[in-house]
Amino acid sequence: MTGLLHQALLTVLAATAGIMAVLLLDSERGPRVTPTVTLYQLIGYNLLVVSAVLALRVLVAIFRERREE
Repeated sequence: MTGLLHQALLTVLAATAGIMAVLLLDSERGPRVTPTVTLYQLIGYNLLVVSAVLALRVLVAIFRERREE
């Protein structure tokens, strides 16, 4: 039961981070880091990586459990 709750929480965190990343990537506001990239977009790219890592971690845990059964 604890493992299932852990996977559900990681899934929610990955989805939330992904949505926040998309919203930040769409933003044109914020201080410029480079002439074409704002600070908010840079944070969005980082959140996109975090979201992908969390989602992959959930997928690996799911497939590892299926293989052991």
